[in-house]
Amino acid sequence: ILPAQMSAIVMTSDEFLERSHCQPAIAFTDEMLERSHCQPAIALSPCHLIQNHLRNIKCKLRTATIPPFPRRSLHKLKIIISSWYNRTMFDNVSKFLIEQYSVDFASWLVGEPIALTELSPSELSLEPIRADALILLQAADVILHCEFQTDPDSTMPFRMADYALRVFRRFPQKRLVQVVIYLRPTDSDLVQQTTFTANRLCHEFQVVRLWEQPTEVFFQRPGLLPYAVLSQTSDRASVLREVAEAIDRLQGRQQQSNLAAASGILAGLVLDKQMIRRLLRRELMQESVIYQELREEAREEVRREEARSLILRLLNRRVGELTQQARSQIDGLSITQLEALGEALLDFRAIADLDVWLRENQ
Repeated sequence: ILPAQMSAIVMTSDEFLERSHCQPAIAFTDEMLERSHCQPAIALSPCHLIQNHLRNIKCKLRTATIPPFPRRSLHKLKIIISSWYNRTMFDNVSKFLIEQYSVDFASWLVGEPIALTELSPSELSLEPIRADALILLQAADVILHCEFQTDPDSTMPFRMADYALRVFRRFPQKRLVQVVIYLRPTDSDLVQQTTFTANRLCHEFQVVRLWEQPTEVFFQRPGLLPYAVLSQTSDRASVLREVAEAIDRLQGRQQQSNLAAASGILAGLVLDKQMIRRLLRRELMQESVIYQELREEAREEVRREEARSLILRLLNRRVGELTQQARSQIDGLSITQLEALGEALLDFRAIADLDVWLRENQ
């Protein structure tokens, strides 16, 4: 299940939360697995595992009841899903497109139709600020660094300067092309910034505001088609219709499904879901690699949040009010670690037991 604009393809987060009432884990897994033709009993969420464990294990907590999922937690879960969506969705779609159609993007942004290969952030001298937003591609004599932004970001000039220095430290002989691509129209002055200045340091980078770009540019190469609906046009529905027709003319079912899914996701920034459903074939989008990967990522993110919320409530009952440091450490645990903590907390007697477990399992 994917939130927000991906409702053009599947059920929205609001819909699944409304159906869930006080048990979002159950509603989420049942609905999701029904749509993916799986058996709900096979793929249980961490909440189910912990609940079953509490019901069946022979220990002092055998009679404990799990408190209902509060409505305020549902609201918080909506916010988390939305935040995850805005932070990750468009990054992943753009990463997929630029890696699969590197020649198309090089022609547009570098000015040369050259093949580019992925450059891992680990090859830089330092760890990236935001690895999920970083797109680095390279050829023999050039490196392309792209940042796709849904909304304005006041830290963008610093980030571009910082990455430029990191790239130069590792590849001083290569030309660096840096481009920030803003997706959603805005009047903010932040999207006009093309320079970072601090003391005597001055660094420049390129900015592309899609809503100011000619629409025909994005019909010249297949990899750019999903961005056409965000370009300079007064009739976005007509543009998306033309995109759908252009995709249908392409060779290869997989290519068609990938581009259709990417187009549907990006169109969600400027068009409502009913319009997108009318113009793009839903079954084609569901076959795409993008759709499958994003659905799995959304599933894992929601499962982790459900497990985290449940464990925090159980810990509060078991050892008392948690410190802010303990909460922060729990927030960073993976699903596997949360499941392990769900079992271990049954033996806790005091907050010190939790501190010991966190130190040993970080």
